Amino acid sequence: MEDRKRITESFNIRKAVLNKEFVVESDSVRLSFYDNGDIDGDSISVFVNNQLVLPHQELAAKAFNVYLHLDSTREVNEISMFAENLGTIPPNTALMVLTDGKNRYEVFLSSSLTENATIRVRRKRLHRNSIK
Repeated sequence: MEDRKRITESFNIRKAVLNKEFVVESDSVRLSFYDNGDIDGDSISVFVNNQLVLPHQELAAKAFNVYLHLDSTREVNEISMFAENLGTIPPNTALMVLTDGKNRYEVFLSSSLTENATIRVRRKRLHRNSIK
């Protein structure tokens, strides 16, 4: 538990850098993280809406996945990549693939020991008069 607290405290001190905003059709998404470029020992933690959801993940050629149910009480859900280290080739970079069941989006993320890479996910609004 102490480890999670330390990661969260470090996360809160760093500047959030917004990379991109996505509008998705589903209330759930899959996030797949890959090392971007050379496999150099980059390690990250993943935060959703400023809450640690997955600590200590090493980036590799094979993705690790995060399955996320979007918080419907929020207009926007924020997903952040926290660099635990910089690997042997700074900064800490990843390719993140977001899939909402119908669409696939790719974004390149870069985080450092002073900045967190952040994306925003917004749920597409359904038009009531389009439902029959």
